[in-house]
Amino acid sequence: MTSLAEPRIQTSWPTFLTAGTTCKVDRTFPRYNNTQWALSLYIVGQVTGNIAGTPEITPDPNSQIFHVVLSPTDTAALNPSGGQSLAYTLVERLTSIGASPEEIYNVGTYRIMVSPDAATAQPGDFVSPEETQLKQLQATLTARLMGNAVESYSIAGRSVTKISTKELRDMIGGLKWIVYRQRNPGRVGAPGTFSFPPDRGTAPYPWPRWIVDR
Repeated sequence: MTSLAEPRIQTSWPTFLTAGTTCKVDRTFPRYNNTQWALSLYIVGQVTGNIAGTPEITPDPNSQIFHVVLSPTDTAALNPSGGQSLAYTLVERLTSIGASPEEIYNVGTYRIMVSPDAATAQPGDFVSPEETQLKQLQATLTARLMGNAVESYSIAGRSVTKISTKELRDMIGGLKWIVYRQRNPGRVGAPGTFSFPPDRGTAPYPWPRWIVDR
């Protein structure tokens, strides 16, 4: 029986982690060898964790690599209750071995989002607050346009004014941008489709003209 090949081990920290999964990273630091320095890992946020020593962080005897392993138990503790993704700060700290006085340096600080464990997720766990708000505002705008929700009304001489339709559209536009960035990390702009109108001969605008639909 053949065993499954292990996924390629990364050399830098990922931007996103999923609770309940294994994360392996090989870290090296120029000018700091793994025989004279010990690496510790601090994960600070909703839950504070300290990871150090074998088997979580193991110096490679044949190179200057620190083999770092976050077990499923380690990552599950970072988002134990599900819900939305949680933001953490991850700090790499090197401490001198056998030196007097002892020296300590923070050599890396990173931001990591930890998503809920998909195996134990509840409905809505992977929906951000912005996605929920966007859905609610779009439903309100639809009802407003269909005439089922009024923008202002009066009762017994008292006037009540709700969010205007223009403000609703502006809020929806802003939330769409936020949700797009959440679903497409690393991309700078929203994708667009480009089309060219047919040649109209004496069109009232110069040719060519391009149209962007978002």
